[in-house]
This record gives sequence, C-alpha cells and structure tokens, in this order.
Amino acid sequence: MIVRAIGLTSEQVRPQRFADWLVLSADRSTRRAVLAAIARNGHVGHDATVHPRPLDSLVDYGGYRYAFIDLVHPAGGSIADIAQRVDALHFHRPRLVVRGQDGDHAAELWARQAGATVFLPGEIDEAGIHLVVAQVSG
Repeated sequence: MIVRAIGLTSEQVRPQRFADWLVLSADRSTRRAVLAAIARNGHVGHDATVHPRPLDSLVDYGGYRYAFIDLVHPAGGSIADIAQRVDALHFHRPRLVVRGQDGDHAAELWARQAGATVFLPGEIDEAGIHLVVAQVSG
C-alpha cells in the first residue's frame, strides 16, 4: 500500500501499473488487434504512436518486457531509423515480435539479428496475433 500525505490528512493510492508491451505501428487496425490481444492475455500495452515522436518511445526500451514492431506500417520513421534505434539499445532488448512484408528477406534477416522472438510475414489476423502474444508473453 502506498500512502500519500496531503497536509494533515492522507489518502491511499494504488500503485500505477506500467505497460509491459510497446506497440509501434502506423496502422490503426494492427494496433487495435495487438493491443486487444495484449489485454486479453493480462498485460498492459503502450501505443507508441500517440507519442509525438514514436521512435522516442524506443529510448525507454529497457522498461518494456515485450515489443511489437510493424515494419509493414512503420511509425515515426523509416525501417532504417527503427533498426538503428533497436540496434543501439541491444542491451535493453525486450522480447521482440516483428511484422514484415511477405518475402522481405532483408527485414526478416534484420529481425533475426536484432533478436526477434517471432517474425510475422505479411497479413495477420486477430486469432493469430492473440496466439503469438500468448506464446511470447507466457
């Protein structure tokens, strides 16, 4: 229990639950599906695209246990920008789920070298993303 003093009185404060998933995608339906799967698995997701500069969310990488990075619809910069940020923060790397274009071998190679737990090629559906989130965070 946390108690915050306010003058002569005090009130009980519930600790804030921090997000353990970072979601970085410029596609609204992808973000919605991923965040829904995260919530159904009992985790908290942070939609990095609401940040004025989404790639700056990667600076806080050490605070996230998991990350979903969409290279099909990259948010806040080019794929090279995202790769550079992830590579620079290799010692804080959470478990990565990377989505790329079907047949984009360069993106898959980068994801594997960056330590991605899962590389998802092409389109994803809600049932599939739910399964991936459950396996990665389970």
